[in-house]
Amino acid sequence: MPFAEQVEAMQELVKTGKVRYIGLSNETPYGLVKFLGAVSGLPLVVSIQNAYNLIERNLVETGLVEACHYERTALLAHSPLAGGALTGKYIKGLATKESRLLKYPGYTAQYLSASAENAIQDYSSLADKYGLTPTQLALSWCYSRSFITSTIIGATSVDHLRDNIMALNCPMTPEMEEKINELYSSKHTDPTKSFISM
Repeated sequence: MPFAEQVEAMQELVKTGKVRYIGLSNETPYGLVKFLGAVSGLPLVVSIQNAYNLIERNLVETGLVEACHYERTALLAHSPLAGGALTGKYIKGLATKESRLLKYPGYTAQYLSASAENAIQDYSSLADKYGLTPTQLALSWCYSRSFITSTIIGATSVDHLRDNIMALNCPMTPEMEEKINELYSSKHTDPTKSFISM
């Protein structure tokens, strides 16, 4: 369906009061710009939510940040824990049959690849070095990105929620950020890339 038709359909939802604002999800920089280019007097797209976490950074950092900045569109990070993989529960054998990546096979299988698991192990070790849980390190890093307007977290228990909230009290120090970026640039630039197809 052409971008203009999609935007017009969204405009109709706004006019009828069923929708207040328009947002996109899992869109590319090109897609965001095309949607905005199709607006022409219609309501602007106010936000875009894409997966963004320690092991899935490339799409956001290599184009979406710039597009959102210049188009004044809020960038929301969903899956900041990579479907729970960055908690370390899958590599430690602590996941249950109700855990997201096991309950929905294929949903985010890229987070269970060997290269992703190697990255998660390294980030978990880094978290331990600073006295943090893997969850706290991953979320603190995501929370500290200046271009992220908000993060979309998920929790299936009170303990999960507590750990998510505690990450707000775990400041990302320059040293921690440097160590994360060293791991990213030297070993784990895109551990999920083997699952991307054109």
